[in-house]
Amino acid sequence: MKGRRDDEEDAATGGDWKSRDSGPVPLPPARRRSRVGITTGTQNRAAIGEGIQAARTPTALTLADVAHECSQLVRQGSSPGPLDEEALLELYLARMGAVLGGRRLVVRISRPGGRVDLVRSTAPLAPERRERQSVTADALRAAGLDDDDAMLAGFGVTDEYRWDFDAASHGFDVALVDGGRLLGVLGVEYHPGVEVPVDDRPLVQIFGAQLSVALGRARIGEEASYLSGYLASLLEDANVPLLVIDRSRRVQVVSRAFLELLGRRRSEVMHADLAELVAPRSRAPLMQGVLHGIREGELTHVDLTLLPPEAEPRDATLDLVSILGPGDQVEALLGIVRDVTALRRLEEQIVQAEKLATLGQLAAGVVHELNNPLTSISVYAERLHDKAQSDPDADPNDVERLGRIVQAAERILRFTGDLITYARPATEAPRALSAAEVVEQALVFCEHVVRDSGAEVEQVFDASRPQVLGVRGQLHQVFINLITNACHAMPQGQGELRLSVEAKNRAVVIRVRDNGPGIPQGQRDAIFEPFFSTKGEGKGTGLGLSIVRNIVQQHGGAIEVESESGRGTTFSVILPAAD
Repeated sequence: MKGRRDDEEDAATGGDWKSRDSGPVPLPPARRRSRVGITTGTQNRAAIGEGIQAARTPTALTLADVAHECSQLVRQGSSPGPLDEEALLELYLARMGAVLGGRRLVVRISRPGGRVDLVRSTAPLAPERRERQSVTADALRAAGLDDDDAMLAGFGVTDEYRWDFDAASHGFDVALVDGGRLLGVLGVEYHPGVEVPVDDRPLVQIFGAQLSVALGRARIGEEASYLSGYLASLLEDANVPLLVIDRSRRVQVVSRAFLELLGRRRSEVMHADLAELVAPRSRAPLMQGVLHGIREGELTHVDLTLLPPEAEPRDATLDLVSILGPGDQVEALLGIVRDVTALRRLEEQIVQAEKLATLGQLAAGVVHELNNPLTSISVYAERLHDKAQSDPDADPNDVERLGRIVQAAERILRFTGDLITYARPATEAPRALSAAEVVEQALVFCEHVVRDSGAEVEQVFDASRPQVLGVRGQLHQVFINLITNACHAMPQGQGELRLSVEAKNRAVVIRVRDNGPGIPQGQRDAIFEPFFSTKGEGKGTGLGLSIVRNIVQQHGGAIEVESESGRGTTFSVILPAAD
């Protein structure tokens, strides 16, 4: 108790004292205030201890509370979009930690392949327990699993719960199971000395079941995303033109190889109608093939012509394989494309070879049967024609008729000679020849044709005088034919014939250009066919350009034609350069 002196001092100071454990201390006037109550240090420590004890005591749970929290977790876990496993654990532990007061929680998740590497908790784990990977036998039996299931998930099995936070703690665990697979373990641990609620385990198991379902869905989503990306990567990197179209023929997936074949960017092809990417003549077969694949679910084969925007059309085959969805309904079609342009050209060459063989047999028979009689007819007709011309009393009409007989006999002899040349393989060995010299000699042979046409000739030859490996007589025939055709195509007295020789990339290019009317677009593919002629009836055999192409191909070369209506035509003969 305070003494008199103390009371006197209280009165003197107006009662402005602050009570402390060490005794009353007077406050300076500037800091004096009215005393409301007295709080001792002993009272603070007691209040703090009560708060700590309250935080350690498990809060009471009801089934209604758990159901409400589970419904909230379902909504939060799927909005605005599905969460991955780590985000789900963060969400669930935060909500569960708030609801399950007085309990410490830890979740360990097993990855596919039996590797436990995802651990989350509501409080720091004891250092020596961070790597623990075990589940109790009771938790396994409650989930309908056995020791083998735990081993596959990477967990050991123990008879009793092993603490995670405090050696003096006690608790239990819940197996997180989805689809018969152990996904992880939820551990619930109580502080030492607290009373455990009787219904805690079944209510926590409800949280565990909800978390298991959420983790299972997240894992399915991750696996689906991985498989989708893996499939897209396979399609993207596959060295095969592949695509997937839906029931409306819209392109959903496409490989890089198909884009390269089509000559288009991905943005131009994705979600486009496949029918718009093929030639008009291919659209009806494509639609029929897609319809058959959807209705019958069978492998369907379609022949197509693709239309690259900046390249020649490509011949292709498309095999459509049905992709089934729920209820065995066809949801899409996988298309496997094969470029058969080279194969089609090879088939054309085979057809051409068959024509050559047939013409070879025909030529042999024709020559055998007609050559001797035709020679006699030609010789005797020419003899009679000369005699009639020298006879002043001869009938002019008879002279003209004899001249026609001579011309007809010579034409038939030329035709049989062309047949033999067309079908007969070369017998002379090729050798190095100056391409310019061969062209100059061919021009000399055509001097009368050039003179009769009145054409002006321009010769532009590479100064290096490149050489080719070939048979001189056959190459003469090639350029005599091209020069003659050019002279016949140009307007009389206004023709401009340009002959050029150029060395280019280990090859020699010889061009014959005229300023004639050009070749119609529809005839350019047919001019090299046997018996096709643009000169009119009786003016050509139709074998000239076919013979030219045959000779050029025998020399390992190629012949190309460029023509513009009203501007003329250029034939380019490309031959390998002699080493």
